[in-house]
Amino acid sequence: MKTILNELTAYLEDQPLARERKNKDRAIVNLLLRNYPGIARACELGVTSKEEVTNFVKEHNSYDRGWRKVTGDRPDLRGKDYDEKAELEDRKLEELGNGGSAR
Repeated sequence: MKTILNELTAYLEDQPLARERKNKDRAIVNLLLRNYPGIARACELGVTSKEEVTNFVKEHNSYDRGWRKVTGDRPDLRGKDYDEKAELEDRKLEELGNGGSAR
């Protein structure tokens, strides 16, 4: 079964330069482009570039970290489903046969 962790491990084993912290975002973009051929094709055609996609990924990561910080500091800004995460994770673990709560 192909998982993100297996994919990352294989990529890092195969691409030593990707192991450098400064190359992490570009390496992730390379992996994502394998899964999103339309975006890869847009890069090939010059509609966008790997650099632009890499900048998009970096900015997404920054927004995601900020989002978690703001909603962690301000519970009033969380959605109704925020507190359902633990229950959903437990249900999924049970479905997968892993016996429920990981906490």
